[in-house]
Amino acid sequence: MQQPGEKGLEPTILEVNEGKKYKLTEETIEIAGITLYRIQAIRDFGDVYAGDLGGFIADENNLSHEGECWVYDFAQVYQNAVVLDDARVTGRARVYGHAKVCERASVNHDAVVRGRARICGNSVVTRNAQVSGNACTADYALVGTNAKVHGSARIYEFAQARGNVIVSGHAKLYGFAQVVGNAKISGYAEVSGYTSY
Repeated sequence: MQQPGEKGLEPTILEVNEGKKYKLTEETIEIAGITLYRIQAIRDFGDVYAGDLGGFIADENNLSHEGECWVYDFAQVYQNAVVLDDARVTGRARVYGHAKVCERASVNHDAVVRGRARICGNSVVTRNAQVSGNACTADYALVGTNAKVHGSARIYEFAQARGNVIVSGHAKLYGFAQVVGNAKISGYAEVSGYTSY
């Protein structure tokens, strides 16, 4: 009896998909001249079941087959961006450029993460927020409701940037700091502790 992989035998579907958790479907959209493919789960993991449709990616380099990470709904991940570990991209969020969403972080609603931005830990980027450049969120940080974080800014621990806030340059928000409204934090400014700005 021939064994799988021996000449003359075609690999089974199980062998072809071994280690994979999703496949690219034939449903596509085009963004800036790039074709994105809707994904479909081929096995159960986390809150995703075999057969569930996900969002859109350009290719399998955008979404790891390891962990419980997933691109949901109409979310889009493309160019050299990557979603890893147990991270989630949901709603109509977009992640592109060389951005990275990892660990248990989430990007949702209409948020945009681009450039070389890193969204890590349990941080959340939501509701039209934008994180770009070399900016980074980590721990339990929240960037939401139209906030813009760019340059080499860092938001971490339990800090929050919400509203029309702009955090740029090498600015840092950490501790339990909350920056809301129309505030602008830039340069090498640091906002920390239990500060509300």
